Amino acid sequence: CRSYFMSKIIEVRAPKTLGGESVTEGIVKIKKNIGEAIKVDDLIFEIETDKTALELTAEASGQITEFFVKEDDIISPDQLLAKLAAGEVEEEVKKEDKGEGPDKKDAPSARKIMEENAISAENVKGTGMGGRITKADVIDHMSKAEQPSVKQYESPKSVVSGERR
Repeated sequence: CRSYFMSKIIEVRAPKTLGGESVTEGIVKIKKNIGEAIKVDDLIFEIETDKTALELTAEASGQITEFFVKEDDIISPDQLLAKLAAGEVEEEVKKEDKGEGPDKKDAPSARKIMEENAISAENVKGTGMGGRITKADVIDHMSKAEQPSVKQYESPKSVVSGERR
């Protein structure tokens, strides 16, 4: 039972244009670790520029072998960021990943609100295309979650204090 079957090394580079012709640099945020198994479309880097934020995803399944940048480094268009050993990730890992609900492509605004309010995506019912969680779904979930708690704690309990002798 082998974990990985590595076939070739793929260079992960920054896009040739970072959100516009005049944009010449961006700040990189690293979303995976060296040695971590990844699959196609997994988020590896986020690149923030003065005009936009770009998500750089894996073009192949495999394992990250090397980074050429550090968190918050300023990068240039087409700069080499990492190397990926492409290959098949063990079937067991694929099955686990498919079973996870929060891995869906939820709306970024919805993810942000869920993060800020410590809400798990598993608790929110997505009404968007393919079960995606939308901003409205999160707001709806929050309003429903607040109502019962108000009713439960409406009347405060009176505390009787006794005197010590």
